[in-house]
Amino acid sequence: ILLEVTGSDGQQGSATMTLTIPTPCTAGNLCMQGGRFEVSLIATDPRTGNSAAGIPIQENDQFGFFALPAFTGSTGNPEVFVKVLNGTGVNGHYWVFYAGLTDLEYTMTVTDTTTGVVKSYSKAAASACGGFDTNGF
Repeated sequence: ILLEVTGSDGQQGSATMTLTIPTPCTAGNLCMQGGRFEVSLIATDPRTGNSAAGIPIQENDQFGFFALPAFTGSTGNPEVFVKVLNGTGVNGHYWVFYAGLTDLEYTMTVTDTTTGVVKSYSKAAASACGGFDTNGF
């Protein structure tokens, strides 16, 4: 954006300003922290090789989970939990916590819709639980 300004002394000048416009969360994803973070999930069944997108179940602005009805037949069965907290007062970052209640392989992708930073977190097939990232965003 180019701004033209006139000072109190009558002198004219210009300034350039760059605005970052957040990209809104899209349907089919969890939207956390007022829509700042968009979270998606793809899971793969190691027995069949079939993959499917997780169905988001939003619990509140900080927490939700993904169901995997393509594998379980249930849209309400929690398979992968995710929580995004504002830890900026502690270490200057947003924190991502996640945990899988499944033996399926999955990749969870978190996008900061304000900055455009994208991070992926994966769990190998037949491995346990999840993890956390307190310095990612």
